[in-house]
Amino acid sequence: MLHLRERNGSRVVVEATGKLTEADYHRLVPQLEHAMELGGKLRMMVRLLDFKGWTVGALIEDLGFDLQHRNDMEKIAVVGERRLEAFGVALSKALFSGELRYFEDEASALAWLDADG
Repeated sequence: MLHLRERNGSRVVVEATGKLTEADYHRLVPQLEHAMELGGKLRMMVRLLDFKGWTVGALIEDLGFDLQHRNDMEKIAVVGERRLEAFGVALSKALFSGELRYFEDEASALAWLDADG
């Protein structure tokens, strides 16, 4: 499941749990696009909690969103639980014009998101 947990200006917090489906993206993407309309480039934190990956359809939706909005993200902080997730973040950096980093704790991720520069 994907849930928008917080929206504060340009900062959004998304929680990803379990195995993501196309329906998850169909619910979340309009919320993120609305946040972009209101706040400009986003600073997004994605919390991976018991993350199990994507269905094929969800992966296609994710990549499509990433490519369509590659210039709409100022910073993306991914907070995960496993080393493999850090590797996935490293591979995804090429999809965004903004900064993308992996964190093991939420406090560090939020501090980085909120820092200027």
